[in-house]
Amino acid sequence: MTMNSATTGMLCLFLFCTPTRAEEAGLPMRSLSPAVLLPDGSEFMIWESKDPLTFGKTYYVDQHSPVANDENPGTEEKPFATIGKAAAVLQPGERVVIKEGIYRETVFPARGGTAPDRMISYEAAPGARVAIRGSRVFRGPWEPAPEAGDKVWKASLDKEDFHGYNPFLISNVTIFKDWMEQHRGKAPFTLSRGMVFQDGRSLKQVADLGALRSGEGMFWVDRPHNAIYVHPSGHAAPGTSLYELTDRETLFAPPFQPCSRCGQPHPQAGLGFIRVKGLVFEHAAGPWPLYQLGAISTGAGHHWIIEDNTIRYANGIGVDLGTMHGHQPDEVRQTVGHHIVRRNQVTDCGICGIAGLGAHDSRDFGLLIEDNVLLRNCYHDVESTLQESAAIKTHVNQRCLIRRNLIADTLGGPGIWMDWRNGFSRCTQNVILRTNSYHGAIFCELSMDPTLFDRNIVWDSTGNGFYEHDTRGNIFAQNFVGKSAESAFCLFGKKTERQLQDREHLVAGAHIVVNNLEAANGKPDSFSGAPSRIEGNAGGSVTAALAENPLSLKLSTSSPLPQDPPAPMVRADFYDQPFPPGPVAPGPFGPLGAEPKKFPLAAPR
Repeated sequence: MTMNSATTGMLCLFLFCTPTRAEEAGLPMRSLSPAVLLPDGSEFMIWESKDPLTFGKTYYVDQHSPVANDENPGTEEKPFATIGKAAAVLQPGERVVIKEGIYRETVFPARGGTAPDRMISYEAAPGARVAIRGSRVFRGPWEPAPEAGDKVWKASLDKEDFHGYNPFLISNVTIFKDWMEQHRGKAPFTLSRGMVFQDGRSLKQVADLGALRSGEGMFWVDRPHNAIYVHPSGHAAPGTSLYELTDRETLFAPPFQPCSRCGQPHPQAGLGFIRVKGLVFEHAAGPWPLYQLGAISTGAGHHWIIEDNTIRYANGIGVDLGTMHGHQPDEVRQTVGHHIVRRNQVTDCGICGIAGLGAHDSRDFGLLIEDNVLLRNCYHDVESTLQESAAIKTHVNQRCLIRRNLIADTLGGPGIWMDWRNGFSRCTQNVILRTNSYHGAIFCELSMDPTLFDRNIVWDSTGNGFYEHDTRGNIFAQNFVGKSAESAFCLFGKKTERQLQDREHLVAGAHIVVNNLEAANGKPDSFSGAPSRIEGNAGGSVTAALAENPLSLKLSTSSPLPQDPPAPMVRADFYDQPFPPGPVAPGPFGPLGAEPKKFPLAAPR
């Protein structure tokens, strides 16, 4: 289908006349380099200063120091023993440097910073491996459990060892929305949040004792008797392995307080200007949405920098960035978001690697999520029932930028899912490999304002490459989609009768799909809804092969490809090299050749 010229003109006028804020909350804003345009032609602006952060005071934590003590002044010579002590005393414009060690604690920052140059920073010492771990070493006592098989062992759990939070007695989901009610009382929703690790390897939880007979590397929770049963990996007796049991819901979050609406304890809302850098966060026994609570939780805060960390083995979410639930007070919603999340490795998280719920009234969310590596997330595989599962799943993406992330082996959901009331955001230069999703590797849902998807590389999805429903006016330009089991593009159109509050009736479709390159997908493209502009796309003569270590893609074509003008906001190729004047070839790389294209991203490991 092709949009007629009158409709195209109206859409272009709409895109380039949408107003935007040049500053957020009075902060000076600056351009990225090179500048990044959003679908309305405005720039994505960033609040972070170009100048390196400086701090008026530095505290030190070193659990291995022979003089470490929380009664110390926190100097390098007399350091604190716990990060929690530093979190209690840090003031705006100060930082804590944490030295090597495994810190089995949850860090509750007592306050935030006050400005981009008055941040509070939590950071690893240079070259140090600092792990904040939400588990404890568990030594039993263990005893054989012949009722479950000759290789199964059991142990009682002492309630006093769980800091007031025993995840083995709490279900994954305790708050059921209307679409989830049919699953109440069923596994895996009823499984416990607790996790068991044997020599660092996560064991799989099963729903009944009999299932332990079927294989090794599993555990079952006997809640009435507060006990666990394990069928160890390698059939090893428990005394020959190191066992760790999760005992913390989150690892870094503002202090908890009861919510006046739902009664649930949530992190204190509204802390801003906090940096978390260079740390390892692992073994968090958090819930599944709703509500959203990650191993790192910004707690409905604003203007955090989360960079160069490793976040892994979270039962629910690795990092949460938004309001957490839909009823934060207006003073929180005014500022929530505007976080920078970059160069992190987020792996082996059960539901989402990175998640965020923006303010429902469409205030700018302003997220920058860039240069992260996300591997093996969504291992609980509940995309079709929970509907909140993806490597990156953010809601209300108003003026957000998701770019240059490497997402691989997502086990039960899209690589990127931009959901509900999106607008004037951009999803660009991401590499998404081997996605197990019945929707697609990239999914956009329920939006009436445009999002730009450009120069992404999508390979080997069990569903579609790109999928949308209940959206209108999106732009898909210069992407490559290969080896999807379904279509490269399935733009479904209207699927439900949901409406966005205070908005006109949704007429789905009217997308712009230009200059995309496709190879070896299972089905033809599918476009429904209002007529869309579909031009310059190619795929019938293209062959492709993907290699790893280093990650590269080899493309070739047996016949000339079409040449069409690029979308107005797409001015450069995958590597940010400017397009030459005039028409360009489809795909993110410009003219195709026999040489592999090596991606400037971290390789999976």
